[in-house]
Amino acid sequence: MSSLGAIRSQVTRPLRPLAVSVSQRFVPGNRAVVLMYHRITGLEFDPWRLGVAPDRFAEQMELVQRYFDVVPLSELADGLERGVVSSRTVAVTFDDGYRDLLYNAKPVLERLGVPGTVFVASGYVGSGRNFWWDALELICFSPNRPTKGQIGLEALGGDWAQESGELYMALWEQLHPLPDAPRRAVLEELAQAAGVDPDADPQTMTVDELTQLAAGDVVDIGGHTVTHPALADLPLDEQLEEMANSRTQLEAFIGRPVTSFCFPHGRYTQESLGLLPTAGYRQGCVSVRALVRPGAYRFEIPRWQATNLHADVFVWELARFFRGGG
Repeated sequence: MSSLGAIRSQVTRPLRPLAVSVSQRFVPGNRAVVLMYHRITGLEFDPWRLGVAPDRFAEQMELVQRYFDVVPLSELADGLERGVVSSRTVAVTFDDGYRDLLYNAKPVLERLGVPGTVFVASGYVGSGRNFWWDALELICFSPNRPTKGQIGLEALGGDWAQESGELYMALWEQLHPLPDAPRRAVLEELAQAAGVDPDADPQTMTVDELTQLAAGDVVDIGGHTVTHPALADLPLDEQLEEMANSRTQLEAFIGRPVTSFCFPHGRYTQESLGLLPTAGYRQGCVSVRALVRPGAYRFEIPRWQATNLHADVFVWELARFFRGGG
């Protein structure tokens, strides 16, 4: 750091708590924000900025708990049913169901008394498999993969000569819309060509880990489909099956009701929303960046993606989002 930068840091660091305190005081009423997290761990490759370091997460939660009214997602949804959104309300959610949520997120939530909802793709629990996009990352970044020539699979096009990150994004776009079974078959062929085990050190939870995550009254488990498909692209009967089976599988794992749902990849239609009550859910979240205001639909609750920001900056940005919604 330059001497000028060091001086600026020394001057601004004591002002940060004051700035955060002042910013959050001017949050308008009758609006809430639902935070969306995915991974609480450091990630070397993170094209969607989904990873938050454990120490950053702890600092973020400490300030959120200090400056805002943190409530369970279900409580926020019940308020929406009555047309009420309490001022300065925050709910905390996590998508997918990575094992780092048990080891890095839950202890923080318990220590601070912050409720959280974890949306879990039930088909990966106890499977010993990585999420398909993590398996793809292992393939693309494998030091043993080919570095020239066309991939040459019937269901997939691409060039092994591409840089690892570019190859990943090109293949992700093609694999994302595929149904689970054919996508898994393609990944197995890619893994064989790349000389890598796509399920090495799986980051998905075991049944025992999910049970530990759900134990107590801090973490609520929600549905996130079975196979994490591009749900809106499926026929409605298959969408309903993914929704309902996710709920029943998770309830069997944890032994208590699962009432919340969120849509994989943030994609949904109005017809998709209409299936949620039939599938047995009482509230649902989407990945639309917006404030939660009175009149919002309890099955279409928007969320704000949390990123790996310094806690003071994070809360400053959160307060600014409360004020403007953008």
